[in-house]
Amino acid sequence: MNSISQGAQNVKPEKSNFEKWNEKKAASTKLARKMCDAGFLERGARMQFCGHFLGFKECPECGRSEISSANLCRDRLCPTCQWRLSLRRFAEMCNTIAYMQDSLDLYEVGFLTLTVRNCKPENLRFTLQTMAQDWNRLLSQRWIKPLLHGTARSVEITYNAHTKTFHPHFHIITFTNPMFTEPQLRVKFAQGWKKAARLDYQPITDFRFIRPDDNGSGGLDDDRLTGALLETYKYATKPDELASMPLDIFRQFVVAIQGMRFSSFSGIVREARRELGYKDDENPEEPTARLRCVCGSAMTEGILQWSFSQKQYIKISQLLK
Repeated sequence: MNSISQGAQNVKPEKSNFEKWNEKKAASTKLARKMCDAGFLERGARMQFCGHFLGFKECPECGRSEISSANLCRDRLCPTCQWRLSLRRFAEMCNTIAYMQDSLDLYEVGFLTLTVRNCKPENLRFTLQTMAQDWNRLLSQRWIKPLLHGTARSVEITYNAHTKTFHPHFHIITFTNPMFTEPQLRVKFAQGWKKAARLDYQPITDFRFIRPDDNGSGGLDDDRLTGALLETYKYATKPDELASMPLDIFRQFVVAIQGMRFSSFSGIVREARRELGYKDDENPEEPTARLRCVCGSAMTEGILQWSFSQKQYIKISQLLK
């Protein structure tokens, strides 16, 4: 872990998440330079100073530290902001499923992946728009209504450096009728997606129940559910892939995804989110921190500033509250 330094004094707070912020901020500054090189000067400038200052709280007794505020650029490609958004989406979905706990016995929870063939950079926007329409067409098909009662869908776009093509696909948490078996649903979703997308080939699809074992029963498996949620709400495109893209392809990618919605909810999931007061916007929320530590001690406040030369946050002030 990189030290948080103040002058000649080095501080390594216990149980802090400063290291993760260092990692994401370093990636953001790197991508900000690429945004400027690609001609997106205003967005690059905002990303360069995203999270430049962080407010933090620290327990003087046990050393626990956590970030309490940050100035975020809220750019959908910013590694810092997308990390915060993925954490928010993950937490919201965990809370939503917990809120639905009393009715979960009425459904089977599953993880569905829907794909299409890779597309060229100049066709990416059209492919994403078409997939969104195809998804809505799938949900409106008569056979699926008694089968599928709710979904949480996200878009992931991977880049193939060898073919210089993009692979957009959907990751979906599903709530289905328990009368259908996993093999039945796998076939139905594969056939339904091909029909909805009007494809002349059979796309690669995958479906599986989130259960303790592959064959049977036993209810919802927490570990596998966590894995499915993490897969659903990770980065839409990995920062490493963005950083390694040739500049001309990166420029096309930025234009292609402008204004596109990368997550959606339907059925009982949308209803539960509405009752919990969650919004469907795709902006990250600023972090918050408790006033008192879990050990019971009052926490002190301080400020971290990003050092471009040291490539880490440094502690510039600390005030007792």
